[in-house]
Amino acid sequence: MAYVKVNGVWRMSRDSNCYALWQFDIGCVLLNEGGVSIAYDQAMSGEATRAFAQSTKINQPPHTAQDSDFAGHGSITLSANRRMVTGTITTLSAPKTIYAVVKTGDMAGVQTTLLDGQSVARYAFYAYGGKLSFYGGNTIQATTTLSSNTCYVLRAVVNGASSALYVGASTSPLASGDVGSGSPTQLLMGATLDNNNPWLGKVAMLGIFSGSESVDLQVARAKYLAQKYGVAV
Repeated sequence: MAYVKVNGVWRMSRDSNCYALWQFDIGCVLLNEGGVSIAYDQAMSGEATRAFAQSTKINQPPHTAQDSDFAGHGSITLSANRRMVTGTITTLSAPKTIYAVVKTGDMAGVQTTLLDGQSVARYAFYAYGGKLSFYGGNTIQATTTLSSNTCYVLRAVVNGASSALYVGASTSPLASGDVGSGSPTQLLMGATLDNNNPWLGKVAMLGIFSGSESVDLQVARAKYLAQKYGVAV
């Protein structure tokens, strides 16, 4: 896989392995009086139904157009009922790598969920007691905790028994093992499929890439995201 560059800059959205990409800068979202009603999928190969949406105004995540936490890029804040869901999408089967640029809120809670499958085919990327975790039928979980009110580049390699979780540009996983074979046809951002355990914090970018990626490529992507969003790795 080769990076696609425009004027010397890698464009995630034009990467041939980019399954879906959600960013929250102006032009990537539909605003409704300060809240985000739609976050469009920016991937060149994307389906219209991969857009995240929230039609209920009171539940639309607040938008920050130029967030100093993310080098002036846009972000949304997820909390309580502030969550978004896609339409029906092409089955999200392994192998996939998920990248997320976030700022945590209170990590002392029992569970805070960034992403899940909106069906019994689970695809839960979350923190439990601050420990980064993934569940797709089986669970892998870090032994160390994420700090509260801290910006991170997170990544989850979702590939059956060869799955792993990382923070920043590290080559050493926080957890590895078998996450199961969850293959959802709809995604929920900011809560579990039963609308519980909300993510408490900000999101500046969420991307899903297809295929088995080398650790070197994962690190290159993570470093790019860290530089773009001003996050220490």
